[in-house]
Amino acid sequence: MSRFLYFDLPAVAAHAQHAVLCDWNIHTRHGASDNGSAEPALRLFRLRGMAWLASNGGDALHDPMPSMALARRSLTAPGVRLPDRADAWGLPLLHDSEAQLIDLIRAGHTDGATVFVVDPHTLTAGVGRQRHLRSRT
Repeated sequence: MSRFLYFDLPAVAAHAQHAVLCDWNIHTRHGASDNGSAEPALRLFRLRGMAWLASNGGDALHDPMPSMALARRSLTAPGVRLPDRADAWGLPLLHDSEAQLIDLIRAGHTDGATVFVVDPHTLTAGVGRQRHLRSRT
């Protein structure tokens, strides 16, 4: 049983770039706080039993926004309850004092990483390569 969500990094990178470059951003909830924010972010939510990521950006050139990034597997940890699309959690792409999530995504994409990983309990994210294990038969 996995408690992490895995997304294809190229799709996530496209959404992150869209959120940063668009004209305006949709308000998102950051973690469990009720303070809305109109900063560039990736929206994390559930729809039809699956986990999704999407840009929170909107503008005249990208209407409708790029399609959503689907998690590679359905969420299997029973203790995780993602919000629905209308009340999505936000993964902020730009911070005042911390490392920038947009920089992590871009660097990982440039270095050949293929997976974007999110821990839905803490909303921490990372990039990497997914290992494929072969059976020894």
